[in-house]
Amino acid sequence: QFRSRSRCFSSRSQRDAFYARGPVKDFLQRVRSLAQMGRRSVSGAELTIPTEILDLLRDNLNQYSKLITKVRLRTVSGHARQNIVGKIPEGIWMEMSGALSNLEFRITDIETDGFKVGGFIPIDNYILKDSDVSLGEEIMYMLGQSIGYALDKAIVFGLGPNSRMPVGLMTRLGQTA
Repeated sequence: QFRSRSRCFSSRSQRDAFYARGPVKDFLQRVRSLAQMGRRSVSGAELTIPTEILDLLRDNLNQYSKLITKVRLRTVSGHARQNIVGKIPEGIWMEMSGALSNLEFRITDIETDGFKVGGFIPIDNYILKDSDVSLGEEIMYMLGQSIGYALDKAIVFGLGPNSRMPVGLMTRLGQTA
């Protein structure tokens, strides 16, 4: 019975192959080297997370966020225009040989701005000295939990574009009341 801490892998061989990739190994080595130099913090692009890790976290986001499967998620990069279908009309029951009724869909062109979720992760020294798998699983688990929590909070309580997040359910209910 295999179980990974990050919940991103279904087998040991899949996990080991992921941590054997060059960009992932380089990232974990950079994490260790910064800690060995006595650095207590990282700023700017000193420690960029490779796209392999971010893609895996994005693909497994439903493991960390409880509400992400309840909303329609659209990924946009930067400033973009997105077609959004508003209220979806209900289908109409009719006789098998009857003429089809016209369903009216309203498509709105919304201009969006891309924002991201970010933060920092404290890592214990004993984990830094452990294997690549242990260090990587800890980093991916903490990143996934943080991103999932931020998404769930934005889905429920998001204040809209002025706060750099989507409009949440409670905020929208407050606006309609």
